[in-house]
Amino acid sequence: MTPDTGPASHFPTRVFVGAIVVLCVALGSSAILNYRSMIELRNLYLEDRGREILAILTNSLRGPDRSDSNAWQGVMDEAMRSGSYSWLKYLALVSESGQVTATSGQLSQDLYLYEETVRAPRWGRQGGRWDHLGPRQQPEGGSPAMLRLRVGVVRSTAAFITRQAYLHLAVSGLAIVTLSVLAYFLARTFRRFLQLQAQEESQRRLAALGRLAATLAHEIRNPLGAIKGLTQVTQERLPRDHDTQELMTTVVTEAERLERLVTDLLTFAKPRSMALEELDLKALLADVAQQLRNQAESAQITFQIPTPQPPATVLADPDGLRQVLINIFLNAVEAAGPGSKIDVAIESSQQRHLIEICDEGAGIGDQDPEELFQPFVTTKTRGTGLGLAVSRQIVEGLGGTIELRNRKPRGTVCRITLPARASSTPQSEVMAAPAGGQ
Repeated sequence: MTPDTGPASHFPTRVFVGAIVVLCVALGSSAILNYRSMIELRNLYLEDRGREILAILTNSLRGPDRSDSNAWQGVMDEAMRSGSYSWLKYLALVSESGQVTATSGQLSQDLYLYEETVRAPRWGRQGGRWDHLGPRQQPEGGSPAMLRLRVGVVRSTAAFITRQAYLHLAVSGLAIVTLSVLAYFLARTFRRFLQLQAQEESQRRLAALGRLAATLAHEIRNPLGAIKGLTQVTQERLPRDHDTQELMTTVVTEAERLERLVTDLLTFAKPRSMALEELDLKALLADVAQQLRNQAESAQITFQIPTPQPPATVLADPDGLRQVLINIFLNAVEAAGPGSKIDVAIESSQQRHLIEICDEGAGIGDQDPEELFQPFVTTKTRGTGLGLAVSRQIVEGLGGTIELRNRKPRGTVCRITLPARASSTPQSEVMAAPAGGQ
């Protein structure tokens, strides 16, 4: 029995994973904000160096020299030659029109450029000294000259801040990766624990079901066999045109259905050991179609099965594989409407055999095909939901797979894959043949 792996059983795991995701997002956002703050701090540090040299140079000039580009050139060259400012590599004086009037040093790509406006006031001679011109002495329409000083600061001056920013980013990234890996393994472990817990509970239920199935098989099979046998004997003794023949046929059919139900219940609850032997899949398909001829004819359905040559040899349990094919064929017969057909195809290779059984019924619609393989899940009013569960159990025991798909434009496709344990000729063929003509 498959453990419950639905949404309810995964709820604790999903909550745990969701909490880890939220924590990782929070760590990542914090790391990015911290990195941006550190870069902004680095820029402020470099700008502070620019303001420092601007103040020094401005204080070096007095009076009208602040408007003289030659005076600026002198103090800029002196600052560059002094070597007191190792982080200073470039100076430029820019006029109000944007023209560079004085430069010192060399401009390069690795410099952080800081630029600030310097007001150079007009000066006049008053009382033997230079002083500001009064409002009345300032020329009409005149305004203070606007100069800008451009300072090139070496970025590596603030390398320690940049290293701190990258270090914080790397540590946060490492923490996120470590937390994600740890969460992944914890989630896997926790999910595995839930699966083992569900599997243990399933095994307990399966053991109880096995004991019940064994009792039912013993108590039901014997009287059921007697009912079926006596009815068949009575049918043989009565004339074929007797009015009770049809009723007795119904009794035999229902008895066979109950036998299959008991067999499915017993097989699912207590799987038997498989006796493997080489067999021909095509011959087995033809035999099953012949066995179900009466049901197919009464439903006005024909089978299209592969040609017998070349054979498709497989190493499998004949009884178990026959039970699987009977379950699938009966499902197809019940799903298909009168006058339709059931296509059976085999594709063989050196590695595997693929059996496709296609009907022309309504299909499985939007329902999850995997749900139909769960025990006691069925879409039929008279079904028990054990046929597909038992079929998957047998096929997987043989090392194969079984799945259901919707068929276009309508219908259902059942795909059974079995490993090829013996040599067979690769092929892909389907031949039409009525169920009663095998």
